[in-house]
Amino acid sequence: MTTIIHVDGDFLACDSKWSTIHGLDVNTPISKYLYVKDSIVCFAGSEFAIVCMQAVFKKLISINEYENLLNKQVRNGDSLDYIVVQVNNGKLQTHNLPLRNFLHNDILYLGSGGEFAAKFFYYAKKVKYKSIYGKNNVEGALNYAYFKDKQYSGKPTIIKSWNPKYPIDLTINNDNQIYDTIIYQRLKELNMLIHNVVANKKIAQQSLSHLSASLELAYKPNQHLVTNVSCNSSRMTPKRAEQILKDIKAFLKD
Repeated sequence: MTTIIHVDGDFLACDSKWSTIHGLDVNTPISKYLYVKDSIVCFAGSEFAIVCMQAVFKKLISINEYENLLNKQVRNGDSLDYIVVQVNNGKLQTHNLPLRNFLHNDILYLGSGGEFAAKFFYYAKKVKYKSIYGKNNVEGALNYAYFKDKQYSGKPTIIKSWNPKYPIDLTINNDNQIYDTIIYQRLKELNMLIHNVVANKKIAQQSLSHLSASLELAYKPNQHLVTNVSCNSSRMTPKRAEQILKDIKAFLKD
């Protein structure tokens, strides 16, 4: 459902659409990346987990409130991976994902389409192939993921490059009050919807195809995300929630 690739100090790229675990597109105002504290954070996983993290990064909720929401994500079976990249140089600041998400110790990838995109970029560079899409083969890599991953939601793509040969920036700085309001409102909506899903499974079943991945998992807590085993977002467990909470406290303290 998400394709993100990053080469340290070179570029960061991702798709920007959302879909359910069944591959159905979902309209949401939430971005898969966030500008905060001179950093860009990219996310893969469930919408609820992503919105909660964006809210705590922007200090729209307290650490204690976020900890309670993490417990809810554990119960829901939500998933979350993320990386933090410095805005000024594209250097990886921190990440919370398995080491297997590095291809040849060079390309970091997230999401169900990430491995496809990473392999395309790596082998295209190795054989000096240039994609018809240009842009340093980055857009070509994301388009390749679109064809290979049935869950990948496709364009539009977001690319930010620090390579002087390819001065590209398709991102929008969303570190502003307008987007803060969007995050907070969406968090309240998802909280309410998840509560209703749990309280009334009949209504949930009737509207299942329109729910985000997080809400579907709330209705079916034992259902795993349908992603490639080698590149799926990490399911939220008590141990993982503890690691994420520690990571966020360190980030906000800096």
